[in-house]
Amino acid sequence: MEFVLKALFDIVVGYLLAYPGALIIWLFSNKERSFKEIYREDVFWNSLVGGLLVSLVILAIYFALR
Repeated sequence: MEFVLKALFDIVVGYLLAYPGALIIWLFSNKERSFKEIYREDVFWNSLVGGLLVSLVILAIYFALR
C-alpha cells in the first residue's frame, strides 16, 4: 500500500505541479534557457513553484467568490 501511495504522489508532484512551475520559472528567467532544460533541471523547485501557483489561484478564487 505504501508503494502505491508513493507512486501516486510522485506522479502528482512530478507531472501536475512541475510543468506549471517550470513554465513560471521559464517566463521569469527571460527565456534564457529552454523550457525542457528548466523542467529537467530540478523537479523539486518546479513542483514547489507549481504548488504555490495552484495555492494562490485557489485562494484568489475563494476570496473572489466570498
